[in-house]
Amino acid sequence: MMPRVYFDIEAVVAVEDTGMSAPVLRGRMLALLHPLFAAKPHTYALAIPAGRQAFCDKGGGMVRIFASDREDLDALAASLAQLPWMRDYARLHYPVTVSEDYGGAWVAFRRYRIPTLKSDRKTGAEAGQLRQRRILGMQKEKMDYFVVNSRSTGQHFTLAVRRESGTPPQAECLPNSYGLCSAHNLFCVPDLP
Repeated sequence: MMPRVYFDIEAVVAVEDTGMSAPVLRGRMLALLHPLFAAKPHTYALAIPAGRQAFCDKGGGMVRIFASDREDLDALAASLAQLPWMRDYARLHYPVTVSEDYGGAWVAFRRYRIPTLKSDRKTGAEAGQLRQRRILGMQKEKMDYFVVNSRSTGQHFTLAVRRESGTPPQAECLPNSYGLCSAHNLFCVPDLP
């Protein structure tokens, strides 16, 4: 995948109407995108639009999806159109092509892991300290995050996303099943407003 085209998905429900925060609305979008991304590995990259921190005027949330070509985005849009939640509560914006001579900023979106209390190997006074440090780091850096419900475990979890400046990709990008890069597979997408 090379980030050549993209579209934005905007949750169009207001927080006051649903009682859900933007991270929960974005989490619902991500939960619906995740199996579609997993079905077509390394095809779609997720981004959070620059300057908007994925919060919309109506209190919803926004994510941006990059792909190599318009056909991949059309296939994703067709799959999303079949999902009642996406049909009723989200709006897909028209696809946009990234200029071949784009000379602006590039950014990587990487998962920032926050361990659960259950996974902590420390006991006593040290239990939970790593988790607390990671949460404080997330807050200090003002990272965007998604509140997601895992279908496999049935548990809610927070998926924090770290934004890191970088350079244009020199080889194929290999996004994971959430559309993010990893420390071992770092790639950047255009940081467009």
